[in-house]
Amino acid sequence: MYINSVGVSGYAIENQDWYQEVISAIRARVYANDRQGAAAALKQAWQRVEELELTIAQRELMTYILKWYEFTIALQCQSRQAACQIYKQVHKLFIQPAQTPPGEAQRCRLLASLRCNGRLYGCSTFTRDELIALIKDLPNLNRDEFLWHNIAGWAFAERDEEILRQAYEVLLTRPTHLLGQAKWQRVNIMLLLLTGRATPRDVEYTINGMQVMPQIIEFRELIWPECVRQKLVNRHLVEKLKLVYQRIKLNPPVPELEPSGKHILG
Repeated sequence: MYINSVGVSGYAIENQDWYQEVISAIRARVYANDRQGAAAALKQAWQRVEELELTIAQRELMTYILKWYEFTIALQCQSRQAACQIYKQVHKLFIQPAQTPPGEAQRCRLLASLRCNGRLYGCSTFTRDELIALIKDLPNLNRDEFLWHNIAGWAFAERDEEILRQAYEVLLTRPTHLLGQAKWQRVNIMLLLLTGRATPRDVEYTINGMQVMPQIIEFRELIWPECVRQKLVNRHLVEKLKLVYQRIKLNPPVPELEPSGKHILG
């Protein structure tokens, strides 16, 4: 997993200037793999939420979102051990029912995403039946690109082709507003590897599409080993990965939200 545009189910607070301000600050520091900067941005976000006059539902939504980012920051800027410690804390909150309908929908989608990543990075187990039970009653499930991005990683680890294909379709037809092309390329290479159809050219296409450090970190940990196992890696790809890593490390970009209706280039 790499940091994603969480979005909000129920109340469209993601359209508020203050929301974009606090969340963009967190994302920028995580994209740069800046642990201290990300932690400072998260602390400022909590302070800002405390200062705002929010409804119960809005405050509940923001609490879930910021707790999700606590786990994300630990996972991408610290270590698996640190992430699994935070995972336990966040999971304890997420398993408690919310007070409001929008909060409950957000809680379930973030709990499912948390559990997917907990399985992916060794913090916990998460079965197919548990996943389906969590998401089956979510509103607009097939429109939730954030959730399917996280489910894709779980499906790849579990070698669940049926669910991975569902994630592929959602991310192809409803690309996210943040790194939409790269996120589809991620699930595409996962599906190609899972079905034994990947080629070195597909691997290179994925590497070329990576824009931020968390993408490279995830690729090297989760996808690259399978490329090696399938004998798809050659000297050119090794050098290509090094060059992309060095380019992003020296000059980490801050991707901007993309307009609705953008088409994925398959």
